Amino acid sequence: MTSRRQNVFIGNRKSLCLGDFGIAQHGLRGRGAPANVFAPRFVAKSLLRNRQEWLPSDDVYQLGLLGLSLLFPSQESKPDWKPDWRKLRHQVDNDGLRQVLHRATGPRPGRYASAGAFHHDLVDLRQ
Repeated sequence: MTSRRQNVFIGNRKSLCLGDFGIAQHGLRGRGAPANVFAPRFVAKSLLRNRQEWLPSDDVYQLGLLGLSLLFPSQESKPDWKPDWRKLRHQVDNDGLRQVLHRATGPRPGRYASAGAFHHDLVDLRQ
């Protein structure tokens, strides 16, 4: 079963699985992928303005936004919803999670460089 995003699937044991295989282009090409297809609400403003190449840190940005949208689902049901990601990430109750999501969705230079680093910090929060 898919979510409204069409790239997120519910897996075994209530896990979420991502199905956006455009991410694989990073490894195959050895550099960023062209930033030419995306959901405007879930992409960094710098990519919208400058049309830079898509980097793994931009995937982390989207994962962070996905996390925020899962934490605040009632917002997305409005048809004219224009997310204020900065405001939402400040509403996260858990200090550690708020810091991780802030780093994931912050400016490109300070963002996680890879999903592995993002995952590592999320796993540390569980312990």
